[in-house]
Amino acid sequence: TGEITFKDMVRINGHVAGTIYSKTGTLIVDANARVEANVDVAVAVIGGTVKGDIVARERVELGPTSKIYGNIWTRSLVIKNGAIFEGVCRRIEEEQKAS
Repeated sequence: TGEITFKDMVRINGHVAGTIYSKTGTLIVDANARVEANVDVAVAVIGGTVKGDIVARERVELGPTSKIYGNIWTRSLVIKNGAIFEGVCRRIEEEQKAS
């Protein structure tokens, strides 16, 4: 529980709550992981469950076992068959930050 800030890459295998931030990094959420956080990263690769909003300045990839309960702001979105997404998705420009 708390705030995670990183530069390159973080893989989550368990449960994380709070906020996750990386201006240039990649967040990987494994299939059995649970994230209850607002996420602000460059790339988000989701295989597990995320409850919270996701801002990904480059792209978001939702795997077949992913469950997203929140909004997504990104430039590129990939959704695989089987993924669950409950929220709103908005495209952001490179300089824009989600409100």
